[in-house]
Amino acid sequence: MHREELRERRCAYLRQYYEANREQTRLKCRQYYQTHRESIAKRKKEWRENHREAAREFMKTYRANTFGMTLRQRLDSEKKETEEKLKALGPLTLKVTLTDYLKSPPPPPSMASVPRWLCTLNRFVNRWR
Repeated sequence: MHREELRERRCAYLRQYYEANREQTRLKCRQYYQTHRESIAKRKKEWRENHREAAREFMKTYRANTFGMTLRQRLDSEKKETEEKLKALGPLTLKVTLTDYLKSPPPPPSMASVPRWLCTLNRFVNRWR
């Protein structure tokens, strides 16, 4: 009990200190990065060279787990919504009669010899009579 109480007091003090000295802390951080820019860049470069393969493996698993999973989850949810909408509609029935023009009988031989544009012209003229 006593340790927890001390821990809470210490955390509260640190929070108050941070809140009171926020600007000074930020200024010190900026100054450090400006004065040690070269050494920081050198350390980052060394770390990248030493951990390149591990970082590559991490990114592969990260992409597979986050982007692949979200895409899969989104597709699954869309599929589920579609199924729910189809259930709400009820059984699907065809209400339009279909005519298969490919199976209809060919035109008479006398019409086959007449050019198509002339038939179209005759229909147009007969319509306005």
